[in-house]
Amino acid sequence: MATPQVIAEIRTESGDSLYDDTNDALKIVGPAAHDAAAAGAPVLIGAEADETSADNVNEGDVARLRVTLARLLKTESSWGVPSHLVDDETDNDSNKTFTPTAGKLWYISGIGVRVVATATSGNREIQVKIRQQSDNDVVMTFSAGALITAGQTKELNFISGGGGRETSFVGTNTSAMFVPLPQPFVLTDTFTIQVYDVTAVDAADDKMEVHIFGMEANE
Repeated sequence: MATPQVIAEIRTESGDSLYDDTNDALKIVGPAAHDAAAAGAPVLIGAEADETSADNVNEGDVARLRVTLARLLKTESSWGVPSHLVDDETDNDSNKTFTPTAGKLWYISGIGVRVVATATSGNREIQVKIRQQSDNDVVMTFSAGALITAGQTKELNFISGGGGRETSFVGTNTSAMFVPLPQPFVLTDTFTIQVYDVTAVDAADDKMEVHIFGMEANE
């Protein structure tokens, strides 16, 4: 078997060394700049035109650059895309707690709450509380600006960066209300989100649906 040839140094056709002795690394040098306003020898990066392939890549994978047909570089926020973080329509429960996925961050855009109150007499006061998991301390509280009475069906929209806090239900059937949340509204898995009726008039039979919409990312 022939002995492999040892190449002591890599050079260009003009004889320039492509090895950086100081940093112990190969030099990567692009062609001279074609734009008269640009200086030096930039490294040019090419990307394949592609408007159909999926944008997501698995953790730890290497991905190639892609551009649109108009040569716009495709990029995506590390937050990924908006999604339905919580979809809870469990019946007969008006006190629910949710926790961001372990090891993830939740960027919450909105929390939708639909309450169907039974005929049991009494006003329901719906709140959203953010608690520290370690000691259950309340960090923030967001309260609806009006009460829900017996037999009513109401929708509460807690919106990140929303307008002023409404104090009455609005709409053609006066069934909806908006409550502002801070922006940005980002939580780690060290917090919980409690959505509940403070007065607990009929906690075991009132129906409360909770939908949390936003984006999820690695911590």
